[in-house]
Amino acid sequence: MRTTAKLFWQIACILVFSSLLGAGFGFIQGVAAFAHLPIEQKLGLSAWAALTGIGVSVLLGPILYFGVIRNQVSLEALGQVLLIAFIIGVSTAALLGAVLDGGWLSCFVTPVAVVLLTIAFRLRSRHTNREN
Repeated sequence: MRTTAKLFWQIACILVFSSLLGAGFGFIQGVAAFAHLPIEQKLGLSAWAALTGIGVSVLLGPILYFGVIRNQVSLEALGQVLLIAFIIGVSTAALLGAVLDGGWLSCFVTPVAVVLLTIAFRLRSRHTNREN
């Protein structure tokens, strides 16, 4: 029973924090992607981007945690992964929004960046642990 309760709380925490991060990432990417639009449209589309971020992060967060990083990557490394992915996503949104009027395409870039960075940080962590 104790293991079941622990697993429940792990999943609950991952879903809550994934949702919060996904909403924040999505909203800020939306603002960057639709910066050229009037404020009402920009905020409306950014709200949709936040919902998209929640949806993607609720699916991706548990998969990455239980499948890739569980007890393998430090909290510091996870923070670095998220910060780098955030910078990549917002930069891509701003660049694609300004150049191609296609900032919405960044919604595909950020999840891919999170997955690749998570795998890279886990491999780096594994390599570092072998050396010690």
